[in-house]
Amino acid sequence: IFFRVCCPLPDTMSTLADLKLVLTELETFRKQATTMRVQCVLDKEIKVVQAEVQQVESAQKKTSDPAPMDTDAAPPAANGGAPLKIPTDITNYGWDQSAKFVKVYLTVKECGAGFAAEHCKLQVQDRQFSVMISCPSGKLYRLSVGSLGGSITPDGSIVKAKPDGSVTVSLKKADTTTWENLKKKEERIKTPNLGKDEDPQQGLMNLMKNMYDEGDDEMKRTISKAFYESQTGKKPSMPDDDFGTM
Repeated sequence: IFFRVCCPLPDTMSTLADLKLVLTELETFRKQATTMRVQCVLDKEIKVVQAEVQQVESAQKKTSDPAPMDTDAAPPAANGGAPLKIPTDITNYGWDQSAKFVKVYLTVKECGAGFAAEHCKLQVQDRQFSVMISCPSGKLYRLSVGSLGGSITPDGSIVKAKPDGSVTVSLKKADTTTWENLKKKEERIKTPNLGKDEDPQQGLMNLMKNMYDEGDDEMKRTISKAFYESQTGKKPSMPDDDFGTM
């Protein structure tokens, strides 16, 4: 059992570099661990971070490939011309929710008179969606959001548009759960930096203390047991809740 702390994601390249640094430091701490319980805690976190590294590397590979929404999936331009092959990504939007729907609001000022819902192409999957917008002028825009805070379904999901360029995407929830955020927060353990002159054993203790301070009751019990065993060389005989603080 381990505890992970919410951490905002920077851009993909920085995230990958950060994750690899975290992985390196965790592996360093793992080599210094002497008790099985501490090793188990670190092994679990190493596996999670390794999975995150693979996920980010996979996302980078997909980004380098052509956009998943090709010209066949894009709505035709209002002026009869072929849709642009490279749409402009939309990054500014808002959202709200009700018991059954999550609504995403955005505005494309370049879309004026004649702009309507038929100029928008909505694609919905379990935890991601994208909407391709073809303005009457022929310009193409795209909003694509993944890692949503909950599951959605294409049945009942719709998109509406007004001549002023405002667009409302109504995403049907798979259940009535209230979302905390539009996108699922990525979580990562807080890992202290291990400097060249820092004692590796002290670095391991700092890591475990940080995990204890930030952890829930279950995490505190796990680390308390590991700490007791590392200090005494035997398993504790007292109840789990009587270890106190580190």
